[in-house]
Amino acid sequence: IGDRRVREDRRVLKGKMAHETKANLDEHYGVSASLIRLVYCWFGTFRSGHMSTCPSELSRRPLEVAIQVAKSLKKSMM
Repeated sequence: IGDRRVREDRRVLKGKMAHETKANLDEHYGVSASLIRLVYCWFGTFRSGHMSTCPSELSRRPLEVAIQVAKSLKKSMM
């Protein structure tokens, strides 16, 4: 089931643009939204098959903020 979900997520992501996602983040989070370079990095990570919304250990953001941003990013890309 997990492999099928990743394939479906990749199909959904294929048509989305990083700039659209960045605009959605700016709308919801304002000045604290992530940089466009980071959004491109997220797109690359998701497209490579890593679909987890858990933050990496190296993240410097508080855990609650990192999870919230990752979930909203994933929703905006679907």
